[in-house]
Amino acid sequence: TLAYVTSTNGEATATTAAYGGLLYRIVFSTITTSAPANLWDITVKDADGADVLEGLGANLVSNTMPYDVHQTLTNTFMPLLVDGTFVLAVTNALSTKNGSIILYIR
Repeated sequence: TLAYVTSTNGEATATTAAYGGLLYRIVFSTITTSAPANLWDITVKDADGADVLEGLGANLVSNTMPYDVHQTLTNTFMPLLVDGTFVLAVTNALSTKNGSIILYIR
């Protein structure tokens, strides 16, 4: 789980411990009393700078939280082989907004 609280510029960053395996599911969650602005963005980048969310963290709408990205036949997200640390970046979320991202890695 990656927790974040945005600064006054509406941005936040966090770095995870090292993980290895297949990334199967991602859940974005916000605290309803302090939800980010609509159309906020999240990236989770690996050591090579690739966004493991494959762009699915762009333009999120706060009132649809929690938002779950997982492998289905109708969703473009497929399991990714991952290894190493990840850097979370939240942008466009307004000041002092918080939430978390859960990465399910097997």
